[in-house]
Amino acid sequence: MFNTFKKVVVGLVAAVTLLTANGIAYAQDFSKTAVVYFSTRHNTPNFNPSKPGAVELIANEIGAQTGVPVLELKSADLYGETYDDTAAIARKQLENHDLPPLKEPVDIAQYDTIILGFPIWFGSFPRVVATWLGSQDFTGKKVYVFVTYGSSGWAQSFDDVLTALPNSEVNKLLDKKGREVQQMSKAKLTEFVQEGLGKLD
Repeated sequence: MFNTFKKVVVGLVAAVTLLTANGIAYAQDFSKTAVVYFSTRHNTPNFNPSKPGAVELIANEIGAQTGVPVLELKSADLYGETYDDTAAIARKQLENHDLPPLKEPVDIAQYDTIILGFPIWFGSFPRVVATWLGSQDFTGKKVYVFVTYGSSGWAQSFDDVLTALPNSEVNKLLDKKGREVQQMSKAKLTEFVQEGLGKLD
């Protein structure tokens, strides 16, 4: 009996340690949660790892605060070298309802809650995200969405996620102009993400 009690206590201590990562305490259990994100910068030929994009900054901050895995979606085919080139490819994919292949699979079968992040392209999510959404079984899962954008706000993106995931509970988490995220201090980014995570059930 003592050994069983000891195991329970150790488990509770581990859980509390996880939920107070970086000195931030959350009431939620993140043990079956993962962050999945798509970054524009990581999918262009001139990607510079020393200059993370806005979505990546938020994704990694969520991971740092909660201790959950941070998984990245990458396109098998890179986008353009310039903003205009990337925009032209993205627009064409959206208009054609393309499903661009992923560089590698990202499986979420073991997770119950997914925190999904992406930049808004022409009012919706990048089509490579559509490829991934269609490749996974989201039945019964909770999905929290965070986005960055130039000036559009959520536009059609959230409704498109709802349509793509009819058997999931989908909620908005965070949204911000990408430029503003990249200009945030570390303290401001921490506060911004903390406010969003407080919305999780």
